[in-house]
Amino acid sequence: MLHPSLRRLCVLAVPALLAGAPAAVAQTFLTANGTSDTYSLINSVLGGNAIESPDCSHTSFGPHITQAFDSTLNKSVFVFHSHVTPDNDRCSNFDRQRIEIKTHGPSPSYVKAFRNEVTTYRWRFKLDAGFQPSPNFTHIHQIKAGDGDSGAPIMTITPRAGNPQLLQLIHTDSNGDGTTLSTSPLSNYKGVWVEAYERMTHDFSGTYSLQIRRLDNNQLLWNYSNNDIDMWRDGTTFSRPKWGVYRSLNSASQLRDEQVRFDRFCLAKGSDDCPAGSGPGPGPSGVSFEADAIPRTVSGATAASQNDANATNGTWLALLADGVSDYIEYTLSSVPAGTYSLRMTYKAHPNRGILQASLDGANIGSQLDQYSASPGFQTVTFGTVTFGSTGNHTLRLTTTGRNGSAGAFTLSADVISLVP
Repeated sequence: MLHPSLRRLCVLAVPALLAGAPAAVAQTFLTANGTSDTYSLINSVLGGNAIESPDCSHTSFGPHITQAFDSTLNKSVFVFHSHVTPDNDRCSNFDRQRIEIKTHGPSPSYVKAFRNEVTTYRWRFKLDAGFQPSPNFTHIHQIKAGDGDSGAPIMTITPRAGNPQLLQLIHTDSNGDGTTLSTSPLSNYKGVWVEAYERMTHDFSGTYSLQIRRLDNNQLLWNYSNNDIDMWRDGTTFSRPKWGVYRSLNSASQLRDEQVRFDRFCLAKGSDDCPAGSGPGPGPSGVSFEADAIPRTVSGATAASQNDANATNGTWLALLADGVSDYIEYTLSSVPAGTYSLRMTYKAHPNRGILQASLDGANIGSQLDQYSASPGFQTVTFGTVTFGSTGNHTLRLTTTGRNGSAGAFTLSADVISLVP
């Protein structure tokens, strides 16, 4: 575990306001990378001081969000630490404790929700097998007004003590009336990685949907939707998400110190989406390859590993092409039989070329222009492939040209993923 001084995030592997080819922003990711200072990374993506922590009351522990390598995901993840004693709520409220990240006033407009806008959030989390919730409240996710009537949250995902223990979806309307919309056995979420996918329209007569799936087998654990629900507040100018652990201390004897793991947050707005497997790292039940760590051959150019705190595990691979027809081939080893979505995360940049991808000798997808005026990591889906048996496959990226505004033909690859 990388403890106190830890490492940057990336609601991408960094602050990536991922620019799409035609659009200014396609989605924003925050993903642990195991190398950057954690608080700096979170703030670089979410803006300002986006962390609400008990650090002031527990200075001997240090930062209450760290990064640690997770053997299941085979990458670094965020670890949110809560201690029954002496943690509290920012040295101002002592009957509760909070370690959360959020979007807020200083955040980029893209990660704040304004009235009538549609937003999409996707993230991964893991509760420990022995996780013990409070009978009062323990929120691990909130949707809240950013100002105005911003006291009670609009929506929470709340583990609840009881027999049985439950995971609850709780809604509070503009009148302050709370309703438990849906529940699921908490046992389904303990000791396993899950991925949540949440989409909503922010208005007094809004919409809301939530799906949660296990990452290991893609099993759907929770599916809730509501097409007419109050998702706004009087006097507010924006709404925002929060993630972490916010719990009551009124039943402290029933609690224990907790470490809740989170990773690969995605925030999108409007027609932009956060598809499964988007962002750095493997998708659910998928196969993932780091471009600079697998066998490769090049033609017409050289390849070089590039250090980048925003890349998965800190590096990505550049093909230093200087013209058309230069290419790089990657060997994707021991891919199980199945049907997959072939995706690649790369770093868009002003000095990038246009490429054509081919798999096992056949072109897949249309040409990809990696140029972007604003550098940042993006994920492209090349297409769908089916393999009848386990085996090796060859992905070739061939330079076909460059954008008129681009300063070079260089091609970038960070992670290649096959997502069921």
